Amino acid sequence: MSLKRRVSLLSLAILSIAAVVGASSTSVAQRVLPQIQSVARLGCTPREQSRPREFPWCVNLHTRAIRSVAFSPDGYLASGSVDKTIKIWNVAATAQGDRNRVLVRTLPASPEQILSIAFSPDGRHLVSGGGRVVRLWDWQRGELVQDFSGHEGIVYTVAVSPDGRLFASAGNDKVVRVWDVATRTLVWELPENQEVLSLAFSPDGRTLVSSGSGSTVKQWDLQEGELMMTMGPYLNPVWSIAFTADGEMLAYSAQRPGFRNEPADTIRLWDLQGEPEAVLQTHAAEIRSLAFTPNNQHLISVDLQGMIKLWDFAAEAVAEMPTEHIGEVWTIAVSRDNRTIASGSADNTIKVWQLSGR
Repeated sequence: MSLKRRVSLLSLAILSIAAVVGASSTSVAQRVLPQIQSVARLGCTPREQSRPREFPWCVNLHTRAIRSVAFSPDGYLASGSVDKTIKIWNVAATAQGDRNRVLVRTLPASPEQILSIAFSPDGRHLVSGGGRVVRLWDWQRGELVQDFSGHEGIVYTVAVSPDGRLFASAGNDKVVRVWDVATRTLVWELPENQEVLSLAFSPDGRTLVSSGSGSTVKQWDLQEGELMMTMGPYLNPVWSIAFTADGEMLAYSAQRPGFRNEPADTIRLWDLQGEPEAVLQTHAAEIRSLAFTPNNQHLISVDLQGMIKLWDFAAEAVAEMPTEHIGEVWTIAVSRDNRTIASGSADNTIKVWQLSGR
């Protein structure tokens, strides 16, 4: 069965589950979905950091909100923070209980807050955005490769193309910039009419999608540097967008004009021809981050209050797990092996989750 068909059935199944007497969507889903198990917390809360005698291991950890997390192809986790640092974590070491081996490296402090990070597909480089500068890092050596300047406002989001040849950056100057990694030059300046909050390359690398505060989602042709399509406007900012691994569908959260009774937590799935495929609703707060697992089996979403939803297309069901962060949750990421989820929060910590079962 195609993924599009599974998505359609999932949308219908959620409605059907809600109508079952005495059975919530979560209770039904738990009988068929994999388990989401919390396995580690990376970092310390402000309360713990204020008590160094009780929590001596909190030294050198993030001291402000985590705004972006990303997995490398081989499973290392990077986190970018408002404290102007990027940290690299060995998630595998958490299972061994070796606190000294978990934090691998802290990259040299940046002059501005780190709001977005992304690994290159080969894992060699890390791109970060914050302030008016985009930075390319050799994270394994802990060295800055190059600064990319040109933005006239704060950079909110960065993304790397699937072949690693390009990366894109955007923010509140309302221009999407596309850069060539090898030549270190600007390829395209794509004019937006909104502050850009999220970027995503299609898996074939031919299309770049942007979304933002103006409540629209735009598709850009990277061969010609031209706007292909605009979806929206909606009622609320579109904070996060994500492609399926096969490139057949795009997911984002948005509320329709004229439907003020529709939750701001609504996930929309579209094909690349601009045709709607499904609408998913169950979050109780605004969604801030979305990610598909690389095997296309699950869509993972997290809202501002810290509730993770696991949408299973094959099982036609949804399960939920509170992150138990004590601050707003801004970001999630999924590992390449489909087994690990990370969430980053305003409480200065990262939670790591294991996806097990079917």
